[in-house]
Amino acid sequence: MVSSSSLPTIKSLSYFRTGGTCQGIITPKNVSEIQAVLTKTNQENTAVFFLGGGSNSLISDDFFPGYVLSSSHLSHISFTPPDLIQCGAGVMNSDLADFASEHNLLGAAWLNGLPGHIGGTTRMNARCYGSEIAHIIHRIATVSSSDSEKKIYNEAPKLFYGYKDTYFMHAHEFIYEVTFKLIPATNEQDMIKERKLKEFCHQDRIAKGQYLHPSCGCVFKNNYDIGVPSGILLELAGLKGLSQGGATVSEFHANFIQNTGSSTQDILHLSFAMRDKVYQMFGVWLEYEMEFLGHFNQATLAIIQQKKPQITTKACQDALTQARNIFHQKQQKNC
Repeated sequence: MVSSSSLPTIKSLSYFRTGGTCQGIITPKNVSEIQAVLTKTNQENTAVFFLGGGSNSLISDDFFPGYVLSSSHLSHISFTPPDLIQCGAGVMNSDLADFASEHNLLGAAWLNGLPGHIGGTTRMNARCYGSEIAHIIHRIATVSSSDSEKKIYNEAPKLFYGYKDTYFMHAHEFIYEVTFKLIPATNEQDMIKERKLKEFCHQDRIAKGQYLHPSCGCVFKNNYDIGVPSGILLELAGLKGLSQGGATVSEFHANFIQNTGSSTQDILHLSFAMRDKVYQMFGVWLEYEMEFLGHFNQATLAIIQQKKPQITTKACQDALTQARNIFHQKQQKNC
């Protein structure tokens, strides 16, 4: 167990490269160390927040009066024939994709190039390239933050409620291990296709500029009832390239904010402006996909958590119809 009492900075653990200081950063290597940490923080009534790869989070620049419990050293991975892979929560998504390919297993190629750790990917039910993590999970092991007890969930599908909505996003439990059930390839052609998909996913992210500057991936969720991805709405609202301090909306993907030398406040205020512009133009209130960790003042939290009803004026409805048509045209072009 590694910890510090010299006010370490959290930004090195965040893909956004923002974040203030805290009492200590703890990187347990096994479940016993996690239990010891949570028992101690409970006894001392000290705050703690869980952090995976930090790839889907915006961390406050303010001092956090507690500990950060990081999964980064829970990096074990093993294969149980014929189809199970057991991962520590700190295994990188790309490492799982590589490990599955090495063992001729199908179903994890889409994770290649996806930033973050398996624990956080599971907690958020990551979805991309037509796949989602819930579809390949077999078992999840956690430690409860309230009583430090281990829990094993063997009926994993029941814990995933929908898009970016899982039991673990509401429960106070630290995911320390995930077991995946994949599909053994029956012939070399299957593996050739899987490896091609694996390479495509990585190269596609490079082509879209996702690694050029620190970011957290998509800032806002897609609202599938609307029928248009949030990135399309943001793009049509003319938000590509919009800046606030050192935070800039990506020229490649309008749902990405890139950090070119900014603070958490710059990123926050830019995201507020993005959300307001889409609401004014389309009448759609975007919900955040990125999570907010650390200490934020009440006024800021109120803005983050604000909700507004859809605007159904003719102007907004016409703009939304046009956005749907543009999105459908793009889909047909890519078929």
